[in-house]
Amino acid sequence: MNDFYTEQLVKKQTDMKDILIKAILVSLTIVSFVVILMYPIGLILPILMIVLDVFMFRRLNVEYEYLFLNGDLDIDKIMNKSKRKKLDKKKELYRINHVSWWRQELPSQEEMEEGRRNLAAYGNAVDFIVTHCCASSTQILLGGAGYRPDIETAYLEEILRNTRFRKWFFGHYHGNRNVNAREILIYEQMIRIS
Repeated sequence: MNDFYTEQLVKKQTDMKDILIKAILVSLTIVSFVVILMYPIGLILPILMIVLDVFMFRRLNVEYEYLFLNGDLDIDKIMNKSKRKKLDKKKELYRINHVSWWRQELPSQEEMEEGRRNLAAYGNAVDFIVTHCCASSTQILLGGAGYRPDIETAYLEEILRNTRFRKWFFGHYHGNRNVNAREILIYEQMIRIS
């Protein structure tokens, strides 16, 4: 494997515009506290300003992630690290290219065409299908909206719709479960098929 890979996380440099926005926000927050002294009814104003400060300060905390692999450059903008924090906290399913998956794992058009030709040679009827992922509709049965379709799951959906088979085995989702009578998620089991 001769892949060239590098990754760099760069925090956005604070520029004059960011400093000015922060200064204005802090100044308005201080003024809102002074307004309370003059008008006790204005208690809501400082609360609103603090909420606005928190929101805006988070929006100004920006990082850029640069991933370079064999001439392909991916750039992600990360706002306050919030998306990753939220996903990690909720144990949400997500994939980060070159970290938890690689775009090159997806089948090429040529590979998908070869699969179609092979199935067609046998009248689109086989006993067993063994794949890493499953069809998009099967993903929905497994995780609802937690999984997003991609080119591979769409291709496998096509296979599911156009092929007669007895059983389909797949394991990407790290579980052991009969999704339905013919589709089986298998991860830590060994079963005899015949």
